[in-house]
Amino acid sequence: MQAGDEIIIDLSPWNQNDQLGLKIQEIKQAIRERKIIEFQYFSNEKLTERRVEPCQIIFKQANWYLYGYCLLRKDFRLFKLRRISGLTITDTSFEPREFSIDRLSWDGESDGDKHLPIVVLFDKSMVYAVNDIFGMDNYEIAPDGRLKVEFQMEISGWLCGFLLGFGDKIEVVEPVELRDRIKSMAESIYKVYEEN
Repeated sequence: MQAGDEIIIDLSPWNQNDQLGLKIQEIKQAIRERKIIEFQYFSNEKLTERRVEPCQIIFKQANWYLYGYCLLRKDFRLFKLRRISGLTITDTSFEPREFSIDRLSWDGESDGDKHLPIVVLFDKSMVYAVNDIFGMDNYEIAPDGRLKVEFQMEISGWLCGFLLGFGDKIEVVEPVELRDRIKSMAESIYKVYEEN
């Protein structure tokens, strides 16, 4: 091994059929040429048609994002590239708008006013996952030994699916609305398997 070979950074996906690299190339081209792009975007459990003035491509944690001015929402938005489909570069040019990275909302379509305090308890066997997702200093040990995590987020289908992915190793404590939704979804899942 030669000096400098100690670290390998490979941003390519495990799925070799992924079109992420092509999307990045097309968005880069649109940014350079100052062309509006069109695509379908899946967020908040619905698909919408978007026309966007692209500004930047951002890599954060393990995801690629497009930051641009959304002509539908009439504001700057952050779009997760994996939720974009049918991307096309139009012939319509645009004049770049002033923008600041400080305005970035990492929830993309989420409205900060809809964020609620969420409290969950993880089984202590999930310490590796809690450290990976929330960080080693962002939880406390509850009296029963479980890991108590508090964060703010909008209640969405994505959040429910994420939490359900931990099965019986997690309990939603607050808010009651989210706790009830998770319980209802778990009951629906049980019925699917009970009937077959």
